Amino acid sequence: YGLGDVDGRNNVGYGDSYQEKIIDQLEYIRKSTASSSIFPVCYYRGSSNGWKTTAMTLTDNNLWATTVFVTTGESPKAFKFFSNHSGDKWFGDNTPCDYKAYSNEDSNILFPDGVGTYKIYFNDSSRDYTVTKVE
Repeated sequence: YGLGDVDGRNNVGYGDSYQEKIIDQLEYIRKSTASSSIFPVCYYRGSSNGWKTTAMTLTDNNLWATTVFVTTGESPKAFKFFSNHSGDKWFGDNTPCDYKAYSNEDSNILFPDGVGTYKIYFNDSSRDYTVTKVE
């Protein structure tokens, strides 16, 4: 529920009655062992973040994940995976797309359905990846 006014920043009559629900439900599962991976880190770099590095999250053994929002102004709407911060270990896909990331592949991975929010998973062992539009 809302916390009301903080440090007098809201106008009088702001209307927060301390009853605004901000989160319906929060759930997580703690694993008994840490996930392992081949890569020490994995980054997403693409049109949606100006080709800067965005750290992906290790969600299971060898499985990295991130969520990104693709906008209309991006051209091409694409990305790659990077296994280090300096960017000399990158993984793209060849053409036609086969949902396998290849080391030092020049071709970018294209977003299949244009503008929207996507959940991206990358397996650093098999090099398989998925790109799923969620909105």
